[in-house]
Amino acid sequence: MTEADCGDNPVFPHGCFALGRSISILHRFSQRFVDAKLRDCNLNKAQMEVLIILIKTEKVLNQTELNRYFGYNKATITKLINSLEREGYVVRMQSESDKRERVIELTAKGRGVNKRIVEVLVEEEKIFGEILGVDDGDAVREQLYKLAEALNDYDPLKRISGRL
Repeated sequence: MTEADCGDNPVFPHGCFALGRSISILHRFSQRFVDAKLRDCNLNKAQMEVLIILIKTEKVLNQTELNRYFGYNKATITKLINSLEREGYVVRMQSESDKRERVIELTAKGRGVNKRIVEVLVEEEKIFGEILGVDDGDAVREQLYKLAEALNDYDPLKRISGRL
């Protein structure tokens, strides 16, 4: 996008921010899609993502380890874990290695919802593939990860002082 594109574009009234805005809109629509599909499980997308990490790692994690995957603040990850615990998807237990620490473990219900989660994610990926014209989203996903990493590593103070 160029500066000339920042003007009267009705789709992107804030045209200079079109890519970031588009990604944000895609995230919200994806969230609504997944939330609707998992309503029968009483799960939302954020809760689903926590379950995916616990399922994929195949081990118990403490709150700090779990949060490394998301970068949420402490209150947000606590709220997610509390809601998953209320629904019976996870339990908090005392860590065997450190009695002061609490770890989060999947319950049978938490492991059992994996099939439904995969169905929803496959359906969403299929929609993406049909629109993007690709069999899988690996190339797009790789580019988005590069963008995320660049923004995560971005330090405006270094840029201002010319250290980049």
